[in-house]
Formats: sequence, C-alpha cells, structure tokens
Amino acid sequence: MKFARKVLLTAAIAVFPALAEAGAIDQLHQFLNGTRTLKAEFSQIVINKSGRKPQQSSGSVAIARPGKLRWDIQKPYPQLVVGDGKRSGSTTRNSSR
Repeated sequence: MKFARKVLLTAAIAVFPALAEAGAIDQLHQFLNGTRTLKAEFSQIVINKSGRKPQQSSGSVAIARPGKLRWDIQKPYPQLVVGDGKRSGSTTRNSSR
C-alpha cells in the first residue's frame, strides 16, 4: 500500500505542477485523500551528465484505492508491475500484444 501511495504522490506532483506554490503540501494531501482512482499516460527521459538521452520509456499507470496499482511500461520493452496493497509483482512481456 505504501508503494501505491508513493506512486500516486509522484503522479499527482507530475500532473499538477501548480501545486509547487506555497501551501502545496496541504493541497496535495487534500487531493490524495479525495482521490480514489487515477489513470494516466507517462513518458520518462533519463538524461546523463553529458546531456545525452540514454533511455526513454513510456506507458500508463492506473491506481485504485485502497492499494491497487497497475504500472504498464510499453517502451523501450513491455513490462507490467501490479500490486494489490499486500503483494506486488512484475513481468516482462513479448512486444506483440
């Protein structure tokens, strides 16, 4: 459950950059307490010290409270991470769906 909450917190910060103002922590707590489900697409680029883009990934994330998480990475290779609040697991999949 802590993992799903951390993911939800990260997603909320990414989705709502306006929350970075004064009082943002309180607003974020209110948002998290009132949020029961969340579904989003994501894109991540890891840039090394030289400024090159060595890795880019994308996919989707879905959260249903309490404790359910589905993190579906589609690129660069398919990977699925799921959790139910008590257990979590991951698997890589063949790229043809």
